[in-house]
Amino acid sequence: MYGLDVSNAFARADVDEHLHVMQPIGYTNRDKNGVPYVCRLKKGLYGTKQAARLWHETLRRHLLADGWQQYETDTCIFSRHTSRFGHEFVGVYVDDIVHSCSSQAAHTAFHTYCTKAFPTKSQGILTWILGMEIKRDRSTRTLTLNQSRMMLALLDDCDMRDARPLTSPMDPNWKYGTGAHVVDDDRKRDFQSRVGSLSYMAQCTRPDISLAVNRLARHLSKPNENCYKALHHLLRYCSHTPDLGIKYHQGTSTSLRLEAYSDSTYGGEDCDTAKSQTGNLIYFGGGLVDWSSHLQSVIALSSAEAEQMAAFSASRSVVHFRQLLEELGHKQLDTTTVWVDNTAAISQSRNPIAHQRTRHVLIRYHYLRELHNTGIVRLEYICTRDQVADILTKPLPPKDFARLAPFIVSTT
Repeated sequence: MYGLDVSNAFARADVDEHLHVMQPIGYTNRDKNGVPYVCRLKKGLYGTKQAARLWHETLRRHLLADGWQQYETDTCIFSRHTSRFGHEFVGVYVDDIVHSCSSQAAHTAFHTYCTKAFPTKSQGILTWILGMEIKRDRSTRTLTLNQSRMMLALLDDCDMRDARPLTSPMDPNWKYGTGAHVVDDDRKRDFQSRVGSLSYMAQCTRPDISLAVNRLARHLSKPNENCYKALHHLLRYCSHTPDLGIKYHQGTSTSLRLEAYSDSTYGGEDCDTAKSQTGNLIYFGGGLVDWSSHLQSVIALSSAEAEQMAAFSASRSVVHFRQLLEELGHKQLDTTTVWVDNTAAISQSRNPIAHQRTRHVLIRYHYLRELHNTGIVRLEYICTRDQVADILTKPLPPKDFARLAPFIVSTT
């Protein structure tokens, strides 16, 4: 894998409509009546709403002209096959490009082609991207992602690197409570900034802190003392585990299977909403590729309904990844298993009988039945003790958290 970076990417795209901006300060020209002119944009400008779309369309046309094909499932992925270089893949995130190919010669040719259209810098073999460090161990055939450098920088900023460590990210008994909101603007901004930094890491390489970050993020506008205590608790856990990340092992043709774990809590920490918490984990070939911890959109009236909503959310992700894997050449021929620890939710996905306890369930959640009938997804039972997604639904006691955490993160 190689990295490329396009210089001033947005300014390389042509604007496709009339856009006007004020003249830069110090360069103001006026008409004969003294009225200042406005500038008409010809190229994309950082800060405009359509700049990212224009740049992506410009890059897309450039790649298609060179024989690349854009994926339907994820429009930021391109691939091609040539007799000279074999299979190549390109992943795009704004102006950062990941080029996966079989040789340095293939990367050099691609870099040369990109440079003809816009200034592009090759970063060589990819070891760092978007704050994530990439490590490859060819002897064990593993690839790991971590954000330890970003985590340590955050801990230094909070003066928490040497804090007394904790072994779980959140107190199982934590509640937002009814305490007075913090009115100190500086302290509030610090809280928002630190939760924002942790949120980015939770989305990229630290699923173990997803639940804690999700709960704190609900109270960004009105944090209270309980929120600050929870943030302090989370940072103490992070000071104990700054080098955790995600590890991928090379799989065999028979092990490249997709599976998911889905769980929920009935009712929530916030008594004002009473919405249940969903936790989902998606694995491919034994490696974690997607996770989610969020409040459900509607109030569940039973634990079975909450579990069904969580399984519905996981199944939608499964459908997406099955389509993506098919485009990548790893079509899932078998039914994908979603592991659930609630037998009533499993029965509802298989049995269309409606009765007084279930007839109120929104029709869209019965999408699970269609997926089951067509052989795409099948809900299977797993005991609560082995339900890995439980770590994303509620704060667990340290002993239970330590038992489940190695299934989603590892030392890198």
